[in-house]
Amino acid sequence: MKTILLLFCGLFFLTVSAQSPMKYEKGRIFINDSLVPAKKAKYLFLANKQAYHEYKVANQKSTWGGILLGLGTVVTASDLVRGLVSDVQYPSVGTYVGLGMVAASIPVLSGRKKKYEKAVELYNADLKKTSNSIDYKVDFISNGKGFGFRINF
Repeated sequence: MKTILLLFCGLFFLTVSAQSPMKYEKGRIFINDSLVPAKKAKYLFLANKQAYHEYKVANQKSTWGGILLGLGTVVTASDLVRGLVSDVQYPSVGTYVGLGMVAASIPVLSGRKKKYEKAVELYNADLKKTSNSIDYKVDFISNGKGFGFRINF
C-alpha cells in the first residue's frame, strides 16, 4: 500500500510539472527540444485566444510575403528570358512590376518573426499562470483503522 501511495504521489507531481514551455528558434517552434508540426502548434495556440491571433497573423504574413516574393521573382525572370530570346527591349514593365513585388514582400516577411515570438511568449505566460493555479490539498488523516493521506483536487 505504501508503494502504491508513493507511486501515485510521484506520478501526480510529475504530471503537474510536465508541461514545458515553448521555444521559437530558427523559424520553428520547439517543445522539449522536439519540433512541433504547424498543425499541432495551431491547436496548442487555440488555448489562448490572443496567442492564437498572433500566430494566425504571423502565418498570414508568411503566406502573403511568400506569394509576393515568388510572383515577383517569376515575373522578373520571365521578362528577362523574354528579353534574351526576342528582340524586345529588356527592362520593360514586367521587370519593374516584378521588382516592386519583391520589394513589397520584404516588409511583409520581416514582421512575422515578431508575431511568432509574441505568440510563443503569450502561450508560455498562460502556461505558467495555469500551472501555478492548480488547486490541490494534501492532508494527513487518522482514524480507528490507521493513518493516511487525503488528496483533494
